Amino acid sequence: MRLLAITELGYHSCWIEGHITDDDRLGDKIAKLLNVPDDYELVCILPVGVAESEPAGPEKKSFEERAWFNTFRG
Repeated sequence: MRLLAITELGYHSCWIEGHITDDDRLGDKIAKLLNVPDDYELVCILPVGVAESEPAGPEKKSFEERAWFNTFRG
């Protein structure tokens, strides 16, 4: 829901998780910068800003290649 609100306000964001909890513990460093209390663990971040250009979405397969009905077509 937050990503939709960010977009509606004219900004862009990217949900970042996983990497920040890896061995490098990047989440701990970000939490320290943001003064997050020690008894909390940062597991994701949503940086918000204005994009330099409109991001290009991924190329999608046609609907017929992505969906099928009453049978499996793997």
